[in-house]
Amino acid sequence: MSQILPSRSSVSDSISGHDNNYTLIRVFLAASVIYFHAFGMTAGPVLQDHLSNTLLPITSVGGLAVEAFFFLSGLFVTQSFFKDRNTLGFAGKRFLRIWPGLFVCLLVSAFLICAITNPHNIPRIFVFSGFYDYVLKNAAFDITYVIPDTIEGLPFPSINGSIHTLPLEAKMYVVLGFLGLIGLVSRRWLIMVASAVTMLVTLIPVHGIPVLSWVFPSTYSHVAYTMFFAGVFTFGVAKWIVPRLWHGVALGLLMLILHDRLHVIAFYLFVIWSILFIGGWSKLGSFIRPRQDLSYGIYIYGWPSAQLLLLTAGPRISPYLLALLALCLASAFAAVSWRFVEKPAIAFGHRLATTIARGRSGSEPKETRSGALDVRIIFALSLVLVACVLARYVVYLHPFVPVVEMSARIKAFGPDQAKAGVPLNVQPDGTSAMWIALDSMPEQGATVVFSNHRLVTATGKNLVTATVDNSLVGHPGDKPIYVERRLMSRIERSNVVFMHVSP
Repeated sequence: MSQILPSRSSVSDSISGHDNNYTLIRVFLAASVIYFHAFGMTAGPVLQDHLSNTLLPITSVGGLAVEAFFFLSGLFVTQSFFKDRNTLGFAGKRFLRIWPGLFVCLLVSAFLICAITNPHNIPRIFVFSGFYDYVLKNAAFDITYVIPDTIEGLPFPSINGSIHTLPLEAKMYVVLGFLGLIGLVSRRWLIMVASAVTMLVTLIPVHGIPVLSWVFPSTYSHVAYTMFFAGVFTFGVAKWIVPRLWHGVALGLLMLILHDRLHVIAFYLFVIWSILFIGGWSKLGSFIRPRQDLSYGIYIYGWPSAQLLLLTAGPRISPYLLALLALCLASAFAAVSWRFVEKPAIAFGHRLATTIARGRSGSEPKETRSGALDVRIIFALSLVLVACVLARYVVYLHPFVPVVEMSARIKAFGPDQAKAGVPLNVQPDGTSAMWIALDSMPEQGATVVFSNHRLVTATGKNLVTATVDNSLVGHPGDKPIYVERRLMSRIERSNVVFMHVSP
């Protein structure tokens, strides 16, 4: 039986081993996200999310759960980096912790959604470009939420709305990795200074600084960024923090008497205290302590689980019932993901980091049966990824379904001519673009095809715009242009127009 933590241990003591309650906290947070999302995903009688109402206007249940996730991530990821200060090993472990589980989740959820919404076309899933587009774009952290002609009838037509936080999390890893690369994660006092400065950066508008505006975009996620580096800072001072009950009482009183920004600061300090106090509370651990960390799997499978339930049971289900059923289904997915994907990938990441640390001249880690299994699983995932990339190329090269005329037709487009080698209709951000006017509203999934190249397309009312790579007008000639929409059962194409590119 594992030793129960003393009730007054420091944060450093509580996070250094496995006898803590942080896994339980993460599972609770993942369940909270499912609960929050359920209220926006149903079309039944309007029910109030009273828990979120009590947190407004500061945050919501889902927002607070994500912010708490980011705090815990900053705390534990910094601990991992501090123990093994190898940037390549750190990057490998972080990648293998997030990506394999995400990739399998994308494959599973995309297949199930396509199969349930198109039960008579299941064999065509594997020659459907939308399936591969969804999986590969999201696997590359280019977040997209829909597959055409699947869940368009649901109140919130997104296959997985939760994964938008994963690129943000990955960016925080990049920043922390950079801090480690320049030596700012080698001493606790350096961690404190670096994280404090970074927290200030996350709170300052950085529109005019290209790199910083990419890392810390001006979105609601600024609080999550700040909480991540609050977790980094907490690790720096973890030896001296001993969460006590009177700390929480004092912070609660401060929340009552302070206003505006100071009230918000006191609120998040109370949240951080709550996480640290519960995380090291030994009495709670004596009652319940999960042996498997299913939190990530519950988080990434929570939304698609809810959508699968809505597709089968109907959108008018109670959000409370939906949250309960989705949590059960997501937990089942998460258990399988942990056993067969996440746990082996984590083990492979640790073995990889050890190999990098020892170097080519050092002794190789001893191969074990479990280690060989880890390698086989990672190899299998790599093969599936390659197969998806090749399949996507093939299905775009050869239409495996009938090509039919699109109901919308091109009426006009511009510019209708260009000069070879000269950028086309240059936009303020330096990119080239074009517009196409249609005689009716384009349906979801419509894409501009320019000289057999699919363009990044934005749709509006009777109008689509697209970004044009300058290489497409690098040579003279008449360039064919049309609008296309690829579905599982057919490919819809508009009439073809031509842009004249002069020498």
